[in-house]
Amino acid sequence: MPHALCTTVHDAALARRAPYIYGILLSLEGATILYIGQTLSRLGALGRLAQHLSEATGATLRQRIESLYNVTEIDGLSLEFAAVRLGQQKSFWTDEADYREAVESLVQRQVLNVLCERKIPVCLISRVQPNAYCHVGYVESEARRVFEAIRKWVESLSPKHQGEGGGGWGY
Repeated sequence: MPHALCTTVHDAALARRAPYIYGILLSLEGATILYIGQTLSRLGALGRLAQHLSEATGATLRQRIESLYNVTEIDGLSLEFAAVRLGQQKSFWTDEADYREAVESLVQRQVLNVLCERKIPVCLISRVQPNAYCHVGYVESEARRVFEAIRKWVESLSPKHQGEGGGGWGY
C-alpha cells in the first residue's frame, strides 16, 4: 500500500516573500549535514526549500550533496528546515543579495566556529563569501540575532540537548 509523504509547516508565513536566512539539517550516510542560505524568493523560504530539493538549476543543496558525497538521489531523506526572517532594513528587501549574503556569511562563520570549538560532528556544506557589508553595524547585529535563533533550533534537534536538559550542540 502506498504511504503518504508528510511534512509539517509550523508557520504559513514561510511562504510569503520576505528576506530570510535559513538552515537545512539532514542525515546522509551516517553524517549530519547542515546547509545555511539566504533568500528573498517570491514564494518565501518554503519556495527556496522546494528549489533546493528539486532538480532545477538553483538546487544548490542537492548539487553540494552530489559533489561532496557522490550521492545523486536525496528523495526519501528526512530533513529539518528553519528560517529566520530578517528585519525591515530596506537593504535586506532588495533584489540585490549583497546585504543578505553578508548576514548569511557572518551566521555561517559563527556556526562553523561553534561546531569546531565544541567538536560537534555536523558537516556544514554551504558556501558563501564575506563582503564589505559584513562590517556594517546593523548587519552584524542582525547576524547575531539570526545566529542565536539557528543555534537554538539546532540545539532543539540535538538528542543530547533533549535527553540531558542542555549542554550545547552535542549529537
